[in-house]
Amino acid sequence: MADLLGDDVFGDPNKVNAAPSTDTSDVFASAVSTQEVSTPVPVPVPVMTPAPAVVTPAPAAVPKSPPKQSIDLFADESPAKSAAPAIQPSNGVSSATSGSVNDIKVIISDPRKAGDGIGAFMVFTVKTETSRSGWGGKVFEVNRRFSDFLGLYEKLAGRYQHKGYFIFPAPEKSISSFTKVKIGNEDDMFVQRRQQQLQRWINNIAKHAALTRDIDFQGFLTQDTIAPATSTRALSAAGMLRFVGKVENVITKQVTQKMPETDSWFEDRAASVDNLQAQLKRLSMASGNLSVHRRELGLSSGNLARASNMLANAEDKQDLSRRLANVGTIYENLGEIYTDLSDKDLYDFSELLSDQVRGLDGIKNILEARQKMWQNWQSSEQGLMKKRDTVTRLQATGRTEKIPGAELEIKEWETKAATSKKGFEDMTAVAKKEINTWETQRVAETKMFILKWMKHMLEAEKKVVAMWEKYLPKAQNVK
Repeated sequence: MADLLGDDVFGDPNKVNAAPSTDTSDVFASAVSTQEVSTPVPVPVPVMTPAPAVVTPAPAAVPKSPPKQSIDLFADESPAKSAAPAIQPSNGVSSATSGSVNDIKVIISDPRKAGDGIGAFMVFTVKTETSRSGWGGKVFEVNRRFSDFLGLYEKLAGRYQHKGYFIFPAPEKSISSFTKVKIGNEDDMFVQRRQQQLQRWINNIAKHAALTRDIDFQGFLTQDTIAPATSTRALSAAGMLRFVGKVENVITKQVTQKMPETDSWFEDRAASVDNLQAQLKRLSMASGNLSVHRRELGLSSGNLARASNMLANAEDKQDLSRRLANVGTIYENLGEIYTDLSDKDLYDFSELLSDQVRGLDGIKNILEARQKMWQNWQSSEQGLMKKRDTVTRLQATGRTEKIPGAELEIKEWETKAATSKKGFEDMTAVAKKEINTWETQRVAETKMFILKWMKHMLEAEKKVVAMWEKYLPKAQNVK
């Protein structure tokens, strides 16, 4: 599409284009403070072996920008400003696992269908660039199917989620996607969205220092052949077992002892997660509908453009015919603008919200894992109490010969209870750091996207206004 702000789409050779405006004032300067306060974005601080002592780190100092400086909402952030500051390890956090991880970049491309019929599946090319010396190379390129990504997520969640680590959930496999791939219904939009979802997911995992040292994660990115993930099939015995497991977990929640929350921080998070996720789902659905309507508006604008051009060809009066052709040109360009905005709604706005919904699922997984750790601790305490009651009964009945063996069992249960308690406390400390880190990243990513999205919307509106402003004087001169 021609540059609508610089060129005259109506073909008037006598009109001289006006010089572009050099006014760089911020259109939102009156609505914001004149002093900018930038808050550093914390970086994930993984913990491979939590220490027994848990000390809350002191809040980071908040640097201030020079006063009397207007905030430009649409200014592109420089790499120096957007880079997240490194976080110093606090007490109880191993320095070997602290700091940001930005030395792995993964690009997913070339989605293609392999196999036929019920055995068909999607294959993606996974290209990894890294500066790590221990990986045996700098660039790796492998082929992976969608189930391989799901298999990697299940392995990581099984190993690290009970330790309090935030494992960003992978995109889910659904019956609709299963049908599109198996039956052969080509849907380029679905494939493109799936490709972008997987790329965002794997790069999110690659930011976590502890997860990047996992042997299966390294093998997923570097090895040509890996074991197939059979447990992730949509229609399989493993799939049915997963469904039964989910039902069992729901029933277990109803009959097991509920953890009395003593930490107000976790109580607040648990109360807000469900509400926030519900609102994000609603907004995601609305943004998807907006994308559909904008695409339909783009198609309707194209139809109107063609109809206007046909009418211009049939019009005998040359001046009126020329203006009708101008209308056709305007609506042809409008159709391209609306289609572009539809893509941004679908691939940017809607996908951002979908990622955040799945991110909240990851937070729920941490909270549920923490509750299970507490239940294991309470189970150990109850077992210890039973063993002590047994010794008391033995002493009361005079069966002293069995007391030494019972006391040994008490010591074993005391060790088990102490270990369970420490595991729960360590998991709680790590989970709090992980949830705080994800929440900070979520806010920063949302802010960055909203500003970028607003900029696109404003540029599109400027193009629309510029086209109509050029057309109006010409239409008024029709005789």
